[in-house]
Amino acid sequence: MNSRDLDTPFDRTSPVFADLESKLGMPDLLAWIDDEALLTARGSIKSTAVEVTASVLARHNVNALFFSLDVPGQAYITEREGGFAIYVNSGLPELARRFTIGHELGHTLFLERGDCSRGRSPLQRHNDPVVEYLCNRFAAGFLLPRAPLERWLYQNGFDPGYPERSVHLLPRVARLFRVAPQAVARRVFYHLAAKRYAIVSLRQRPEKDWVVSWCAVPGDVQQMAADLRFALPFRSGRVIPQEYVPVTASTFASDRTSLHGLWWRGVTPKSPRETRKPMKQWPYAQRRTAWVSRINGRMYVAMPLSEGESGSPTPVA
Repeated sequence: MNSRDLDTPFDRTSPVFADLESKLGMPDLLAWIDDEALLTARGSIKSTAVEVTASVLARHNVNALFFSLDVPGQAYITEREGGFAIYVNSGLPELARRFTIGHELGHTLFLERGDCSRGRSPLQRHNDPVVEYLCNRFAAGFLLPRAPLERWLYQNGFDPGYPERSVHLLPRVARLFRVAPQAVARRVFYHLAAKRYAIVSLRQRPEKDWVVSWCAVPGDVQQMAADLRFALPFRSGRVIPQEYVPVTASTFASDRTSLHGLWWRGVTPKSPRETRKPMKQWPYAQRRTAWVSRINGRMYVAMPLSEGESGSPTPVA
């Protein structure tokens, strides 16, 4: 089983999800995964970051962890001596490697003991998107365990009702917990605060222009893109014309600002042809409110996707 990326689409109405809740006797499967992840992480937290220790592996009946450049893809899990063995591509960057191990540990929750051919639900299929999402959810809960993460966030002014006001905390959490900022964004906005925001990260290149580094969107947007075989115009590497770059003065705070409506088009799935168009050729859209923070050549933008959030449309100046 190869680990999928963090943005695997997820359908909570899937029969696989319902059957797993039934087979595991868990009325709230996502809460159970968070609890299991916290129990796995407990005792393996060094300073703030969680380490993959022998006790972590033993808890999931993993008796071997191998690293090799010959591993296809990112990683896979297989049977070994009545338990499991995890094989990880040693060419992965550290943060990706940590998340990938967490993902593979998550698979052990949905496999019969020591048997990769038998899932906990007979409805599971190879690389099932629901199971892949649940394994990503476990990895996020393992590396960003709810209790210590919430404690740190609250100590630094986080309000789950208004997570956009703390977008400047994303890179700090990433450094402390040793995870990618995109994983932090999804964990904070979608798992803890349950808000429908798109989070876009920009990086400034030496020639002073800004390009998209990554973009996180809620699961229903991902699912729409997957169903239509569309993509997000704000793909990695997209250059943002200077006139559309947010103006922010804060370095270690989140500023409320008015963004051109084209930003919301950038996080809406479009056909390949539309996706390839330069941003200046997109049709005009009304300005809206978002929250922005700029830190050391990076910019983080939180954009509400639902009516009633703090970023409702604002009049054109």
